[in-house]
Amino acid sequence: MDTGAIYRKGITMAVWQYSFWALPKIRLGEIYGSAPSEIGEDEFNSIEWFDGYDVEEFIRSIDYLDAGQHWNKEVVFFGSYEGDSISIERENGKLDGIYFRVDLRGNYRLMATKMIESIRSRLLVLVKEDLTVPKGAEEFIAYLKYLADRRHIAG
Repeated sequence: MDTGAIYRKGITMAVWQYSFWALPKIRLGEIYGSAPSEIGEDEFNSIEWFDGYDVEEFIRSIDYLDAGQHWNKEVVFFGSYEGDSISIERENGKLDGIYFRVDLRGNYRLMATKMIESIRSRLLVLVKEDLTVPKGAEEFIAYLKYLADRRHIAG
């Protein structure tokens, strides 16, 4: 995996942002039998998660963020660096990762819900920063609320 998609402990970003990934449900099923509750760091970084995954339908589902520019020309980017964003990362033309950032200052519930709808509709599974897999959208949004409250961010 490209270093942009590699799991990094202690990722530095704005306190008002939370990042997470999406992985193909089918690939998780091939490896684990079903969606696991957690993915090991070594597995996350070494498995070719997106072999055979058609990302174009996922890209078309992102109608809630404007297309943006990324410094890496191989990254398809939506949103903004300072706010909500989705990065579809490629390495040597090959899909390498789908990375999300949600801005906890605004209506993060609405944005997270839209992101989760895109994830689910394109047969992906949400993976949190700590590489755990939430049981459902409600659990994930409750976690975002917890973070916003803990960081004293209005949302």
